[in-house]
Amino acid sequence: MKLIKNIVSLIAIVILTSCSSTAPLIVEVGSESYDWKKWDCYDWRVNGEYILSVGYIPEIGDSKGILFVKGADSHIDTFHSLRGVQHFWEWDSYTIVIESNGTGGFYNNGIPEERYECTSAPLEKLMSDIW
Repeated sequence: MKLIKNIVSLIAIVILTSCSSTAPLIVEVGSESYDWKKWDCYDWRVNGEYILSVGYIPEIGDSKGILFVKGADSHIDTFHSLRGVQHFWEWDSYTIVIESNGTGGFYNNGIPEERYECTSAPLEKLMSDIW
């Protein structure tokens, strides 16, 4: 039983590591590099498929938000805000909202279009919580 649990853990780590590799750990703004506070978001319906990473750069201020979408060649600059315990990223007519429980949503002109499961925990912390 323990062997099966270890194998499942290893497979989950490999899948999550390969899925979240599209968003960097450090982002560049102009000629400067910054650590950023990010959330990796996964489709809640399709086997936890990686969809996007979204975050902000605390050193610049909470309003500088960045979005990386799976398969895109570059990031999208957004406006980040914290309203109560919910994080908002806005650009054009779109909004991504992440609630305190990790539920994320994508809105187009205020209309919900997609739902995500999001985590800001490092992969190692996430796996230790699961097992």
